[in-house]
Amino acid sequence: FASTILDDVFQKDGQYESMADLSGQNIILNSLQIIGIVLTLYLLPVVGSKKILCMAPVIIGVLCAVMGVLCNHYPDQTTLIFLTFCAMYSFLMFGFGPCNYLASSEHYPVGVRSTFAGFSAACSKLGAIVG
Repeated sequence: FASTILDDVFQKDGQYESMADLSGQNIILNSLQIIGIVLTLYLLPVVGSKKILCMAPVIIGVLCAVMGVLCNHYPDQTTLIFLTFCAMYSFLMFGFGPCNYLASSEHYPVGVRSTFAGFSAACSKLGAIVG
């Protein structure tokens, strides 16, 4: 979805950006996810995985709402929209990446850990398909 949003934000005079420009912007966006992982690893011993997993969707939801307001009411503010999108993209890996596997290893007994971790991953995929 990033290419569609970037194309809409940076469209000039009815002309769409080239694939090279979009590819460069996607490389920058995907490298921003490292910030979310580093922030998770920093906060993990302080806050704990459960709280991080609860905070992550709230932060992403707020950033999505801000971006929606900016896109609908201030579409000419492309720099602000892009910065909000970059912040949202950074937080996509906050909690969800590292904490999913860590939480499953903390909460399931050793004997059934791999089975329940796989079951949790399958439920996550099913939720993504349905939702």
